[in-house]
Amino acid sequence: MISRIEYKGETVDTKPTQAMVANATKGLELRKEHGRGGTLVGVRRANQIKNRENLSPQTVRRMKAYFDRHQVDLEAPKNNDPDANGYPGAGLIAWYLWGGDEGYSWSQRKVEEMNRIDEESDRSARAQPGDLSVGDFVSWRTEKGKYLGKISSIRTEGTTDVGDEEIAASPQDPVARIRVFARMDDGYQETDRYVAFPFSRLTKADPPEERKRQAEDLNATIIKALENKLEEHREEVGNDPRKKTTLGALEKVMSRGIGAYKTNPSSVRPNIGNAESWGYARVNSFLYALKNLKFRRGTHDTDLLPAAHPLSTKGD
Repeated sequence: MISRIEYKGETVDTKPTQAMVANATKGLELRKEHGRGGTLVGVRRANQIKNRENLSPQTVRRMKAYFDRHQVDLEAPKNNDPDANGYPGAGLIAWYLWGGDEGYSWSQRKVEEMNRIDEESDRSARAQPGDLSVGDFVSWRTEKGKYLGKISSIRTEGTTDVGDEEIAASPQDPVARIRVFARMDDGYQETDRYVAFPFSRLTKADPPEERKRQAEDLNATIIKALENKLEEHREEVGNDPRKKTTLGALEKVMSRGIGAYKTNPSSVRPNIGNAESWGYARVNSFLYALKNLKFRRGTHDTDLLPAAHPLSTKGD
C-alpha cells in the first residue's frame, strides 16, 4: 500500500503507525464492551487507522484538532485512573479511537510538516522588490480569507500602520497602499477601502476583468468550504437530532448572508471584508447555534434549524 501522498508538490507519509493501529483497535473493543465512548465519526476514524488507510491532509488536521480539544478530558479520574469509578470513561475510549497518545503526537508531526510546506509554497509565490508597480493587482491572505486589490502607491522608507502593527518600509521589502476590490457573484467590484501591506505578504494577481471569467468557480469553492464545515460539525455533534443539518441548509444560510451584505450593508460589521466573508460569518453563527442549542448573539435562519432544535421555527 502506498504510504505517501502528494501535498503541494511534496510527499508526506500519512499512513498510521502500528502503535496507532493498536490504540484504535483497543478503542473499538472497549466501546463494544462498555457501550460508550466516541461517535460514529470516531468509529469511522478508528477503522481507517486500523486498516492503515492513507489519510488525507484534511483528516490529519482534524485529528490534531480533535486531540487539542479533548486532551482536557483525560484529566478526569475515570479517564486516567484504572481504580476510579466508571473507568474506562467515554473520553478515554474516544481518545483511543482516534489513535491515542501515539495518534496525537503523530498528527502534530504531520501538521507541522504540512504547515512548513504551506509556508514554503506561500513564500515562493510572494512578490519581491521590483516585481510590483503602481496599478498592479495583488492578492493577500488574512484570517478572514483571500483578498484582491490594486496598488495605488508604494513606499520604500518610513513606517505604515498595517492593522495593529507598524510596518517599516525598506528597499528590500517595500510597502504598498492597496485599494480593495470586493468579490461579488459576477466578479469583483472596486470599493473605497484601502489597506497597506509589505511586498513580502503580497502575490501578483490577474486584474478583475480576467478574474471575472473565473466567477463560475466561486460557487464550487464555496460549496466545497461548506462541505468541509458540515463534516467537521458532524464530527463534533454526532447523531443528535437537535443539532443535525444538511449541506442544502448551509447553502441557504450562506446565500442569505451574501444577500444581506449587498442589500443591507448597515447590518454588516465594519471589519468584514466582502460579501463572502459575511456569508461565512453567518454560517459559523448558525453552526454555533446548532452545536450549543442557542445563538451567540441575535437569532437568524431559525426556519432552517432542525425541528427538534429548541429554537426551530421550521414549518411555522
